[in-house]
Amino acid sequence: LQVYGRVMVDLKAHDIPNTVANTCKHIAPHNPWAVTVHGSGGTEVVKAAVKELKGTDTIVLVITLLTSIKDESKEIYGRQPIEQVKAIAQLAWDAGARGFVCSPAEAPVLREMFPRATLVTPGVRSVGADTHDQKRVTTPKQAIDGGADHIVGGRQFFAATDPVAEVRRVLHDELHVDMAA
Repeated sequence: LQVYGRVMVDLKAHDIPNTVANTCKHIAPHNPWAVTVHGSGGTEVVKAAVKELKGTDTIVLVITLLTSIKDESKEIYGRQPIEQVKAIAQLAWDAGARGFVCSPAEAPVLREMFPRATLVTPGVRSVGADTHDQKRVTTPKQAIDGGADHIVGGRQFFAATDPVAEVRRVLHDELHVDMAA
């Protein structure tokens, strides 16, 4: 796939450190741009992924909190979403990760805390688009303006009658990208 551009292997790895390390070891020779790991697995899981990918160009993107979780964050983690995201991001940074997957609502806070981190934001939808099961969402422009390096549009594009036209519309109309370039 890398012939078409950079590849993010969205593993969402969430297992014991040895299993995550083994998975990353098998991915490392393919040198993807990034691999995702759930930060809720803890420090040792993140360290295992970082260690196995050391010496490659692959970055570990740590998932902070699923964008489908909002009010239940307090019940699950004992914290509000922003507090959980900050805690997981700090844990991940201290473990050697240099990128995060976070909702665009938390991107400004993480950008301030970690100015050099790579931020990938799912939960991005145009005004009026169905948010499906995403609960912490913003528009593509708000995500970029809030500090996201990369946005994930997902179903808004894949469910469109013409996905390519929808991507072009968002790039041109919402993000003001010069499509002639």
